[in-house]
Amino acid sequence: MTLCDIAIIGGGIAGTTAALRAREIGASVVMLERGQEIGGACNIRLSAGVFHLALGPMDLEPEAMLSRINDVTNGEIDASLARMVANNSKPSIEWLTSQGVQFSSAGGAHGKFTVHPRGPSSPGRKFNPEASPDILMRNLHFRIVQQGGTIFYGARANSLTLSDDGKHWVIETSSSNSTDLKILATTIIIADGGFQANTIG
Repeated sequence: MTLCDIAIIGGGIAGTTAALRAREIGASVVMLERGQEIGGACNIRLSAGVFHLALGPMDLEPEAMLSRINDVTNGEIDASLARMVANNSKPSIEWLTSQGVQFSSAGGAHGKFTVHPRGPSSPGRKFNPEASPDILMRNLHFRIVQQGGTIFYGARANSLTLSDDGKHWVIETSSSNSTDLKILATTIIIADGGFQANTIG
């Protein structure tokens, strides 16, 4: 049984940044990733490595970003959520830079923050270890481990329940790389997005 402060289900860009931030504030972290290799089996590895928000640059000041978000969503986004996203867009880019991520412009407002160096990329579901998003994810995963976090690859979360005393979450997992795991955590972050590439449902 593995005990931690924060367990993260999913090792894509969302789970990875959550793990790094948790280590920054001193929390013990375990991240579960179904992919077999360093960097995980995540959508960003299939992308061109462009970070944008509402199809625009992420370094706009909050009021300008809020206006853009409302325009793109036709005002249908929850107001408090829109404000939160607008306030944190620019700091997110600054934080990624502090984690060693380098950006260059690929042209236009949409491509202002593109992972550098730009490696070859092609559409489809084939991972390319020479592509910038692959390099990015490998580097960030290495950084988690260097900072004292734990990553289990080939691990799937099968159930999530409260412990008998109600103080911890219990994650039962199955693993293709080792024996099945049981994780006890005070906090759970579910970051297993990637529905676009879900072949099951």
